[in-house]
Amino acid sequence: MDVEAKKIAYVTISDTLACVNLGIVLSLSALLAITTSFILGVFVLGTYVLGVTLFYFLLKKRVAVGNLLSIFTGENSTNEKCQNEKCQNTTGCNICGDGSCNRSKEPLYEAIRHGEIMINAELDESIESLLNRILQDFVESWYSQISSDKAFELELRHCLRRACTIVLQRGLQINLAETIFVKLLPAAVNHLEDYLIIREMSQNQRIPFVRAAVQHLGTRLHPATFNRDRELDYLRQITECVLPSLVAQSQLQCQNFHALMRELIAGWVLLPLADVLADPSILNSLLLLLLGHQQLTQYKDVDNEPKVKFLEKFVDYSPKYSSALHPDLSNILNNQKLLYAFMQFLKAERSVHILQFCLDVEEFNRKMLTPDISSEEKELLYKDAMDLYSVYFNPESPDNIGLPSDIVHSMKEVLTEDVGKLRTSPPLFEAINHAYRLLENKLCPLFHASDDFFRWLAGPRVLTTGVRSGTRPNRRPTENVGAVARISSRLHKIKGVLRGPVEGHTFDSDPGIDLVDSEYAEDLQLSDSTDRNLSVWSVSIPAVKTKLDASSKPYSVFYIEIQKVDALKEDDSEKSHWKVERRYNDFYALEAKLIEFHGEFPDNQLPPRRMLLFSAPSAQFLESRKQVFEDYLKKLLSKPSLRGSDLLFAFLRVPGEFSEMNSSPDALSRLLRRTVPLTLRKERGQHLEPFLNGFFSSTEGKKTSKLEYKDVSQESPPVRDIRNIIGPIFQNNFNLTEESAPCSVDSSRTNMCSPLLGPIIQQGGFTSSLIHIGLVVYNMSKSSLRVALSIQALIGSTLDAILSYFVGRALKTLLVAPRLAHLTHLLQGAIFNSKSAHWNSMEIEERAGRELDQFCSKYWLAKLAAPACKGAFCAVQSPQLNKQLLYVLLDLVIEELFPELSHS
Repeated sequence: MDVEAKKIAYVTISDTLACVNLGIVLSLSALLAITTSFILGVFVLGTYVLGVTLFYFLLKKRVAVGNLLSIFTGENSTNEKCQNEKCQNTTGCNICGDGSCNRSKEPLYEAIRHGEIMINAELDESIESLLNRILQDFVESWYSQISSDKAFELELRHCLRRACTIVLQRGLQINLAETIFVKLLPAAVNHLEDYLIIREMSQNQRIPFVRAAVQHLGTRLHPATFNRDRELDYLRQITECVLPSLVAQSQLQCQNFHALMRELIAGWVLLPLADVLADPSILNSLLLLLLGHQQLTQYKDVDNEPKVKFLEKFVDYSPKYSSALHPDLSNILNNQKLLYAFMQFLKAERSVHILQFCLDVEEFNRKMLTPDISSEEKELLYKDAMDLYSVYFNPESPDNIGLPSDIVHSMKEVLTEDVGKLRTSPPLFEAINHAYRLLENKLCPLFHASDDFFRWLAGPRVLTTGVRSGTRPNRRPTENVGAVARISSRLHKIKGVLRGPVEGHTFDSDPGIDLVDSEYAEDLQLSDSTDRNLSVWSVSIPAVKTKLDASSKPYSVFYIEIQKVDALKEDDSEKSHWKVERRYNDFYALEAKLIEFHGEFPDNQLPPRRMLLFSAPSAQFLESRKQVFEDYLKKLLSKPSLRGSDLLFAFLRVPGEFSEMNSSPDALSRLLRRTVPLTLRKERGQHLEPFLNGFFSSTEGKKTSKLEYKDVSQESPPVRDIRNIIGPIFQNNFNLTEESAPCSVDSSRTNMCSPLLGPIIQQGGFTSSLIHIGLVVYNMSKSSLRVALSIQALIGSTLDAILSYFVGRALKTLLVAPRLAHLTHLLQGAIFNSKSAHWNSMEIEERAGRELDQFCSKYWLAKLAAPACKGAFCAVQSPQLNKQLLYVLLDLVIEELFPELSHS
């Protein structure tokens, strides 16, 4: 800032106007000293020097003088307010004082108290109608076809209520007039300047308006205006950034819920809302209403109008749905294990003090109902009552339970008189009823959807998946295993009694595997057990031969000889020595199935498959693969985890084509009898989606060739209704891709502002924007600009404060609850009835232009502002530029509502 002050001082000294002013003062002082009095001449010159010195020290470390009204009102400046807010944010936990503790940051009972905001009943009804319409069109329309359970919809309603309440609370803390003047108005004036430059470029260079806008804005072009897909992606990213501040972290851990909330807010609320706010026809219609003769005082904010809790009916829209699996509060308090789970949930949500209040009041009532109470006991009761008040009733206490102010005041009055009156006075009973309502109506439904409740109901969550080859299942503690399981864990010592494991389970001697799991996985067939011990088999591929299929088409097969090592002393029979035929693709099918059930074998893999598109493999190629396939099979037989494999047994034992064997009903029956029970029992319902997909694919028939004739006479499946976000108004925005996005700015005429105006514009404010408009629209001269900047530097902040005060009062008068309710209904109609509305854009634009001309010709102040008003009217007629301005303003509003995003 020192550099800017020196620059202004230098420019002021070197300015011709300043030199003329100094000459006039010196001449006047000399004239007065000669003609009138020497003292008078010195006084005039000294006054001038004193004034220059005074303002030099005032502007030494700043560009402009601050708000002079703060001297009389005692209000802090904006920087001091920001510093105070930072100090408040840097304070630690109000429970233990630790700065790293977050127990007091957004506790659950504070989130519950969000619903205690009292607003106008008509406004609450309009917001509820809008949210109901959103859920009805975008959630209930498809969810009703899936389930009739209202629990998910009710949870979504609670989430939307919480989000709307937080936005409302943050919005009420914002100084709307100051935000408009400091942030939004300068952005709008910059947009007006850009429009005037773009219009001039389009006329001089004879290029389309949209192309000129892209060339001028360059990298300042908002990413959301590139195309409609980028716009939707931008809204999704904005929603993802804002959701952690609006939704509980426990809900965001569910990816499905997170995606649903993101798409619901971004795609079905913000995107149509952006189209409505940037539509030139709607903006022209609003201008017609503003310039019309309708009176705006038809809505009156009456303090005696009924007020209700914010969106209370929205979450209580239907009767309570009770479930036998959801115990009520009384059952929770009477069950020790369930009470422990409930307390763990309350600790996690930082609301255990509500339950503690109920227990403390119960103990206090037990002491107070004693028939004969001595004076010492009365003093102890009084201390206990004061402790109850200071901890749970006092609004400044971190453990207060959010009691209404009338209950707190009544309790305080009773304590000042006599503690014995608490036996019959209502404050204590009303407080305990309030706490029980919080536990029963707010916390219990949340507890029924928590991990603590499901852990109590169904046991701990199972995180292990199916066991693959090379891994060992989780061992259970020996003391928790039953006697039958401990006996069965040692049955592996009796060789040849149990059959080999099913696919997907290791052939292991782990003593932690229960017989309970094995009996569901494999039938205990004691006969012919050695026939499945593949480790005693030896294989070889002696030859590759060519055969003819049914259509006399030649194909090649590998002859595989299998010999049992432990049966060499016996006769050469079919049980000890046999041959099978396998094609080239059968080996890769075996490898794929083994990887699916047992995992990969890094030390034993087949070479990459050769794509044989138009001809059969040559004999020379198959001879080169013979030794490779033989070594592959030998290594598979040497692995302990595969010595009981059904897949490898079928590949080496069962004749016929291996691919047809896997899709046969016998294979499906083996899958249902062995693999499925083990998988479902081990995973306990986890990872059902990939299992069901594999199960459905196994039930399908053999796929036909791509060249098979397709019956086009069959009825085709219904075409999916895909949303088209490219409309007739905005088209595809600026229709830019990642490759065609601008990477530089056209520097031919990027800024009309003088270098002196830069620091002033950065400060914001109405006077700065007014000077900017004068320079952009009225082409102010340098002398006029310097005079305006001098006045703005002296009294600009004071004028901004005065205008902000009066505009704030005007907005408070205009934005009353009935008018806001009416605007909410209009917004709902614009979002959901946009397809049925037919706007004659040309006619509305002409009418709005005529009304604006008539308005500017009536009043002298309007005549003075006519060029700026007409320029702004022409600027809003471009839908693409309207989107540019809208998203620039949206970024500023989000930054104001969620300042933590700018620091993240």
